[in-house]
Amino acid sequence: MSQSDRRQKEGRDMTAMAHEPLTQEDVLLEGFLALDTPEGFRAELIEGEIVVTPPPDGEHEDHIELILMQVYRRSRTDMQFSGTKACGWTAEAPAQRTT
Repeated sequence: MSQSDRRQKEGRDMTAMAHEPLTQEDVLLEGFLALDTPEGFRAELIEGEIVVTPPPDGEHEDHIELILMQVYRRSRTDMQFSGTKACGWTAEAPAQRTT
């Protein structure tokens, strides 16, 4: 029995495959994709850095709502607003609104 046959029979025969080393960008992307971002937070990969942003506070939302209501009142386009999803509009004829 040859030495190779003995190693294979004893379970010591291994096959090694060459792998390309991970680049810094690969490691960063894997780390970003593995993030468990908390509800309401936003995770972004910006110029090689992971940036996690907390949700806006109530005051921020109040100011945005005031601005959106002014836009809505003066718009000739029918718009729909939904919390943090900002606004959307339809391409149909403007709705008749009374303010």
